[in-house]
Amino acid sequence: MELKRRIGLFLFALGLSASYAYAGDDYIACFETCFVRYDACMAGGYGENFCGYHQSRCLAMCDGWDGNGDIP
Repeated sequence: MELKRRIGLFLFALGLSASYAYAGDDYIACFETCFVRYDACMAGGYGENFCGYHQSRCLAMCDGWDGNGDIP
């Protein structure tokens, strides 16, 4: 598996766990985590579409989206 894909999957898993960890406790911290992850994704050389998609998923999970269906 190529390195960029591994890093992308790691960032996604990290964001997923972070969004669930913050969702019940600190709404603002969850959103801040998503923006930090987006910046790290862009700095890692990924495209805006890839990073933006994962940021949208992260933000939606902060807002209570369960990961099923379309992102609200």
